[in-house]
Amino acid sequence: MLKKVLFVLALFIGSFAVQAEGGDKSLEAYPNPAVDEVVFHFGDDIALKGGTISIYNTIGALVGQIPVGPSLEFRFKIPQQWTPGLYIVTFEDTDGALTVPIKLTIKSTI
Repeated sequence: MLKKVLFVLALFIGSFAVQAEGGDKSLEAYPNPAVDEVVFHFGDDIALKGGTISIYNTIGALVGQIPVGPSLEFRFKIPQQWTPGLYIVTFEDTDGALTVPIKLTIKSTI
């Protein structure tokens, strides 16, 4: 239920990162819009723990789930079968804490 609510909020609010009290739990994606590859940049608290990136299409279906280890950045090659459009990205750290969802736009190479 919480994931669905966050998903809907992200669609209407826009791309953003959040800084939580007591630490930086932000998630950013660039370039955005992306074509072939996107770089996810994690705030300090996330970078220390690692976790899972989840990517959803606009109807809320999970299209990708990527485990990441402790790191400030993670480069992701966009699968060719993904259609251009809007995607929602969340990150869940190893403690189960979620970041605020962000929008990721994938553009066509043509």
